[in-house]
Formats: sequence, structure tokens, C-alpha cells
Amino acid sequence: MTTMARRILVIDDSLICLEATRMALEEAGYEVITTADPMQLPELIRDRRPQMALVDVEMPKINGARLVELCRISGLNQGMVIILHSGRAPDELPDLAFRVKAAHYLHKTEDIDSFVKQVNELFDRYVGRSVSGEL
Repeated sequence: MTTMARRILVIDDSLICLEATRMALEEAGYEVITTADPMQLPELIRDRRPQMALVDVEMPKINGARLVELCRISGLNQGMVIILHSGRAPDELPDLAFRVKAAHYLHKTEDIDSFVKQVNELFDRYVGRSVSGEL
């Protein structure tokens, strides 16, 4: 049984958020795939096979919540956990995540340590501590 990298896809239209998130998660040991273009999602899932995706809610090409719904309807999310990641008011996120059937949600924060801790907890809960085999 081989152990795969802990691979996360981050989709956010803010290049600053993408870079900060990438740096924090790579420092924590994740392989991080980033894109500011949500339309790249199908190709990135097929080619890179992330176990988890952090999806920004407010994006200009397509709303992240709608993107999550389309992933679920099309089956693109098979083998991948989707987490909404947003700067929206924290009390809005639980209902939105439930409505689009995202696994969970994270409120954007400038506290990098807290963010990484939350991602670790969600990855362990939904994907597993040791990711093995094929997705």
C-alpha cells in the first residue's frame, strides 16, 4: 500500500489569497494546486486528482457555491472533499455549505496558524490521516 501526498486544490479569484494559502499549506506539508480560474476545475481534478478542494464563494466567472453544485451534479467531486472558503459573514456559511452539499466551510482569516489547523482537522476528518491507494 503506497501513501499519497496530501493534495489540495485551492480555487480563488484573489491572487494574493491563492499565494498566501499555497505558502501556508505547503509549509504544513500539503501538495497544493492553485487556480484563479474556476473553469479549470474539471481539468485539474482529472489531471491532478486532489483529495480536497477549497473553493472561494465570491468569484466573477461563477459563484463558488454554484461551482460546488455543478461538481456534485456532474460527479466531478467523486473522491474529492469540497470545502467552501469564504470571507462572507461566518453565520452565512453553514447554511450555504449545507444547501450546496459541500462537506464543510472555512471562514477566511488572517490567522495562518488557525487556518492550517482547521484545514488539518478537516482533511483528517473527511479524507483520513494516511491517504492510501487510488481515489
